Amino acid sequence: GPATNVTWTRDGKAVSGGNFTATRRLDDPVTATYTLTLSVTGRQGGVYRCQVAKRGPGVSGNPVISSMELEVKVASPPTDFTAEQVNETTVRISWTPPASKESVTGYRIYYMATDSQGARGEYVTMNVNASETSCKLIHDLQAGLNYSFTMVALSEHLP
Repeated sequence: GPATNVTWTRDGKAVSGGNFTATRRLDDPVTATYTLTLSVTGRQGGVYRCQVAKRGPGVSGNPVISSMELEVKVASPPTDFTAEQVNETTVRISWTPPASKESVTGYRIYYMATDSQGARGEYVTMNVNASETSCKLIHDLQAGLNYSFTMVALSEHLP
């Protein structure tokens, strides 16, 4: 059949790394389900657009192009992320919101304890509203354990 062209852009500039797969239901030879994937890593927030176009035969030899477009807003990560010990069981997490905050709906902090032998605990998550201050206290930590902290900005497409 005709080739399907898939293009990804971020803030109007072409990006690579996306992939496209199509699957058809056996009981419906006309309808296809399309999966569009683009991996976003690091500080690559912005407005992503994907366009899928397929050229097919038309009437009187004029080709028909069917296309669809998808827009996804990805939040940039916060910067200047720090964890400061307040006392034996409390840590203050602080950060600077990303410069482009329009797609940020909130933040998620992940933390995990590690004991002196390297045994890890379970990840704990804490959600922070985007309109709150840019610091959060984490209470009830266990004295004598090491903790690792990670933070991500959330957007409508990363709940």
